[in-house]
Amino acid sequence: MSLETWHLLGVSLRGVCAFFWMSAYLLIIRRGMRDRLPAMPLAAFALNICWEGIFTFWYLPDEPMVLIGWGACFFLDVGILVQVYRYGRLDFPHPGVRRHWTAILVGALVTAWAVLMGFTAQFGDHLGWHTGFLQNLLMSVLFVAMIVRRGSVQGQSLYIALAKWLGTLAAFGLALQWAPAFGTAVVDHHLRAPTPTPVLVWWIYPPIFFFDVLYIALVYRASRAAGINPWRRL
Repeated sequence: MSLETWHLLGVSLRGVCAFFWMSAYLLIIRRGMRDRLPAMPLAAFALNICWEGIFTFWYLPDEPMVLIGWGACFFLDVGILVQVYRYGRLDFPHPGVRRHWTAILVGALVTAWAVLMGFTAQFGDHLGWHTGFLQNLLMSVLFVAMIVRRGSVQGQSLYIALAKWLGTLAAFGLALQWAPAFGTAVVDHHLRAPTPTPVLVWWIYPPIFFFDVLYIALVYRASRAAGINPWRRL
């Protein structure tokens, strides 16, 4: 494969990843508005918005398209933040959680920011590649926990589950040849040379895939049990 073809394939995969994740965010915002419940678990959301804020505005990408893509995701996350703030307390029956919801939300955001900044400082993951996969693993587990805890598809849809799965699958495809070396201080968003898949990704992605597929199955089954056609619920 020529370097030009290799580069084009990497850029295409990055575009596919961005498309599905932006679609997931838009569907999450839509579902949250309709059901008046957050469509993303609190811890997953806190890590997500902090990751996109840090690697868009702190470790500024040197590739304009990456900056635009991550920046767009961050501003979509701001829309989700509004919903988490407005409706998040309604997702928990405990009166203490409802009463102190603002403090809980702020605490989750501060904690997520500190963990991501600390990991990046320790391991030099200035591209956010490894923290991205680690938080995706947590997110995949938390989405499964959310539907089990709620016992319904409120704030959820099959299309959100599919978009999340496909977005992360595309990111794994990108990791096969375009992942930065772990611990490198060099941030290269231009995909100028092939790099091997980091060992860490081989350990992290299989459970992400498992929990993503499990979540798809649970959303589908819960929709059918409620008499909802999952393919017609956006």
